[in-house]
Amino acid sequence: MAATEILILSPHLDDGVLSLGAFIATASAAGTMVTVVTIFAGDPDSQAPAGHWDGRAGFETAGGAARGRREEDRAACDLLGAECEWLPFFDKDYGPAPADDAVWDQLASRVERAERVFVPGRPLIHGDHAWVSRVVSERADPAKLVFYAELPYDAWPEDKRGGQGSAELARHRTWTAPQGEHAHDKTDRYDDETGRVCEAQRAR
Repeated sequence: MAATEILILSPHLDDGVLSLGAFIATASAAGTMVTVVTIFAGDPDSQAPAGHWDGRAGFETAGGAARGRREEDRAACDLLGAECEWLPFFDKDYGPAPADDAVWDQLASRVERAERVFVPGRPLIHGDHAWVSRVVSERADPAKLVFYAELPYDAWPEDKRGGQGSAELARHRTWTAPQGEHAHDKTDRYDDETGRVCEAQRAR
């Protein structure tokens, strides 16, 4: 029996687990395969100087930051029971965004396999988050997409956010429980808990 697969699209090497950690742990414990894919995971072989944010964190090179942050991500995903995958793109600290199609070429097959795909959805005030949300929303099957509240940004008072995200992209959808061949003996507990998580996100 194939396991239901949830794909969490994380712009940076912390967004997915910070925003959805409890949800990921609950889904994984219920027997669902959860994979966190980070788009801007950097190139661990790069010798370029560290960007502003990575430099503040004590890294000297972009590659050193990518290696260190990937290990943090692996440890976090291990604790939550999720798999982690990394794409070799750099975020806005290192220059312009990569070409939309270059990123989608690496995401398309993963998105196609997944039953549900979680995408940054609110408040989208970070440029990298809004970019990922737009690229995926324009190309993926909308029936698969669930738009999640991004932490810590969604917890900030509105007057501290520096603007509002895209109203068109800031949508939230509920999770549909696994059915048919994907059902398993923990479906009821998983569906109840997941429903509470999704409902709480919509109400925030």
